[in-house]
Amino acid sequence: MNLVINTYPVKLYPLILEEIIDLTVDIDDRLSENYGENLDFTDSIAVTTVKDEDTLVAFSTILHREMFGNSVRILNRHYKNPEYRRVNWGHQRRIREYTYEMIQHQILFAKDEGYDVAFISRELKDNNLNNFDSTALNRFKNYFPDHKKWIFSPKMHLVSLPKRFKQNWQSILYYKLTDNGKPPQPSISAQAYKERFVG
Repeated sequence: MNLVINTYPVKLYPLILEEIIDLTVDIDDRLSENYGENLDFTDSIAVTTVKDEDTLVAFSTILHREMFGNSVRILNRHYKNPEYRRVNWGHQRRIREYTYEMIQHQILFAKDEGYDVAFISRELKDNNLNNFDSTALNRFKNYFPDHKKWIFSPKMHLVSLPKRFKQNWQSILYYKLTDNGKPPQPSISAQAYKERFVG
């Protein structure tokens, strides 16, 4: 493979939007409503693509919402071409080099744009609440070359509204872009999340 990775700010989306929609138009999984013609770039400040010559291998966006403060969510809407994807990034024993390079691109873009924190988030399965530190997201950082710079938050963070919806509270892995960088708020403890949403 001869991979090329590019990050496009929002004003350049038209250059690659059709290609991204075409790649995701026929997917059939629980998140399919988020892709194809329904792909929503609202609040995204950039999109990163990975190409093998003329073939789109993967993409993800950088998302900023007012509620994040001066933080951005990276690897948002992360999707891999089925021909290049064997297992979901959150469950594999290691990550592919191009996924890590995508993360590096997005961190640099966010830093250049003046943000304080870049974070990755995901929903938490109920059975992980009793073993919070061993979740896939926390293990994920161990496969980064710079894994010591990544922080797994001991809390659940609100990443979307309304806050009464369980899926809008997610665990996060974050990277400080400035010394004073803080993860997005509001947040609640894993125990409070369990009491509120699991019982």
